[in-house]
Amino acid sequence: MKALSLGFAAAFALGVAAFTAPASAMTPAPTTVVSHGISGMSQVRYVKRTVVRRGPHCTMRRIVHRGPHGRRVVRTQRVCH
Repeated sequence: MKALSLGFAAAFALGVAAFTAPASAMTPAPTTVVSHGISGMSQVRYVKRTVVRRGPHCTMRRIVHRGPHGRRVVRTQRVCH
Protein backbone atom coordinates (compact mmCIF):
# COMPACT_ATOMS: atom_id res chain seq x y z
CA MET A 1 0.00 0.00 0.00
CA LYS A 2 2.86 2.30 0.84
CA ALA A 3 4.58 1.63 -2.52
CA LEU A 4 1.33 2.27 -4.40
CA SER A 5 0.78 5.65 -2.75
CA LEU A 6 4.42 6.56 -3.35
CA GLY A 7 4.02 5.67 -7.05
CA PHE A 8 0.90 7.84 -7.37
CA ALA A 9 2.71 10.72 -5.68
CA ALA A 10 5.69 10.41 -8.04
CA ALA A 11 3.43 10.25 -11.11
CA PHE A 12 1.52 13.32 -9.93
CA ALA A 13 4.76 15.23 -9.31
CA LEU A 14 6.09 14.38 -12.76
CA GLY A 15 2.78 15.37 -14.38
CA VAL A 16 2.71 18.73 -12.63
CA ALA A 17 6.35 19.36 -13.57
CA ALA A 18 5.63 18.59 -17.22
CA PHE A 19 2.83 21.15 -17.37
CA THR A 20 4.68 23.92 -15.57
CA ALA A 21 7.91 23.72 -17.64
CA PRO A 22 7.95 25.55 -21.01
CA ALA A 23 7.78 23.39 -24.11
CA SER A 24 11.23 22.97 -25.57
CA ALA A 25 10.10 21.55 -28.92
CA MET A 26 8.06 24.58 -29.90
CA THR A 27 9.70 27.66 -31.36
CA PRO A 28 8.91 30.91 -29.57
CA ALA A 29 6.18 33.00 -31.12
CA PRO A 30 7.32 36.15 -32.90
CA THR A 31 6.89 39.23 -30.75
CA THR A 32 6.75 41.79 -33.56
CA VAL A 33 3.29 42.71 -34.77
CA VAL A 34 2.97 43.92 -38.34
CA SER A 35 -0.35 45.46 -39.28
CA HIS A 36 -1.25 46.14 -42.88
CA GLY A 37 -4.06 48.49 -43.68
CA ILE A 38 -6.57 47.91 -46.42
CA SER A 39 -4.46 49.99 -48.79
CA GLY A 40 -1.45 47.76 -48.12
CA MET A 41 -3.38 44.65 -49.11
CA SER A 42 -4.70 46.25 -52.30
CA GLN A 43 -1.16 46.75 -53.59
CA VAL A 44 -0.59 43.00 -53.86
CA ARG A 45 -0.51 41.90 -57.48
CA TYR A 46 -0.93 38.33 -58.62
CA VAL A 47 1.37 37.39 -61.49
CA LYS A 48 0.53 34.46 -63.71
CA ARG A 49 3.66 33.09 -65.29
CA THR A 50 3.33 31.22 -68.55
CA VAL A 51 5.93 29.35 -70.55
CA VAL A 52 6.34 30.59 -74.10
CA ARG A 53 6.79 27.59 -76.35
CA ARG A 54 8.50 28.04 -79.67
CA GLY A 55 7.75 25.64 -82.47
CA PRO A 56 5.42 22.65 -82.52
CA HIS A 57 4.45 20.86 -79.36
CA CYS A 58 2.12 17.98 -78.58
CA THR A 59 -0.82 17.72 -76.21
CA MET A 60 -3.13 14.89 -75.23
CA ARG A 61 -6.77 15.32 -76.25
CA ARG A 62 -9.48 13.25 -74.56
CA ILE A 63 -12.17 11.91 -76.83
CA VAL A 64 -15.30 10.77 -75.00
CA HIS A 65 -18.06 8.72 -76.64
CA ARG A 66 -20.63 6.10 -75.69
CA GLY A 67 -19.63 2.51 -76.12
CA PRO A 68 -21.67 -0.67 -76.02
CA HIS A 69 -24.47 -0.75 -73.44
CA GLY A 70 -24.30 3.05 -73.13
CA ARG A 71 -21.08 3.10 -71.18
CA ARG A 72 -18.78 6.10 -71.35
CA VAL A 73 -15.55 5.35 -73.23
CA VAL A 74 -12.63 7.77 -72.86
CA ARG A 75 -9.84 7.58 -75.42
CA THR A 76 -6.77 9.80 -75.47
CA GLN A 77 -5.20 10.96 -78.69
CA ARG A 78 -1.93 12.80 -79.14
CA VAL A 79 -2.33 16.04 -81.12
CA CYS A 80 0.73 17.94 -82.31
CA HIS A 81 0.55 21.55 -83.54
